[in-house]
Amino acid sequence: MVNNKLVILASLATLASTPTTGADGLHSSLSFPQCTSAELSSNSHDDETLEYEVLRKGKKIGTHRIMFNQTDRGLKVTAKTKMKVSILFVPVYKYEYVSEELWCGGELLSVETRVNDNGTRSTTALVNDGETYTAHAGGETYKLTDDFFTTNHWNPDVVQTDTLFNTITGELNEVTFEEAGEARLETKLGEKQVTRYSVDGQLTINTFYDRSGNWSGMAFEHKDGSPIEFRCIKCGAPKTLEAS
Repeated sequence: MVNNKLVILASLATLASTPTTGADGLHSSLSFPQCTSAELSSNSHDDETLEYEVLRKGKKIGTHRIMFNQTDRGLKVTAKTKMKVSILFVPVYKYEYVSEELWCGGELLSVETRVNDNGTRSTTALVNDGETYTAHAGGETYKLTDDFFTTNHWNPDVVQTDTLFNTITGELNEVTFEEAGEARLETKLGEKQVTRYSVDGQLTINTFYDRSGNWSGMAFEHKDGSPIEFRCIKCGAPKTLEAS
């Protein structure tokens, strides 16, 4: 889990205690020693960027991207979501999400997330202080000692956990993952054979991973009751290209 693994897998009122954003990203104000071992685990991706489309009621409303970059402070994994819903070509809802994880040698150093939910801006932060993690959310600061994964989805080992750090709320969510059968997803590169996992508890979603461990998307119900789907565009080889 968190202490020795790369984490997966997704914030209310800007926090005065949260580090400020600089020109080179969310982590520019944090001080970390130079990282000489920033490699991904066996769950790494050959692609530097994973791409997904976001659908509402089957209609595309946005995009989601996960980007991997080596820096002198470690491996930076950035997840970005942009969504817009329009009625008669007039935008009625906009959503932007940016979450940035920093890793060194397979250890999570920090996570910082910014959200703009239709004009309501918020942030959360999580920093490794050596023995535990310090979280900043909702104007409060507290320690996390449990093993957990984050809700940024890209690491398939998340299906083995029962605790998630919610990057939007800054809270720990208790969940259960249950394998729920095989499914087929269409991508721009062809059809992918994936395994569906049903997530229940304080989060309720369906999430998908192909047999190579690539996160292939998720489906859930928005707070307004509409179905939302994140569908793979570029997230590992499709079934026809995978090794048998």
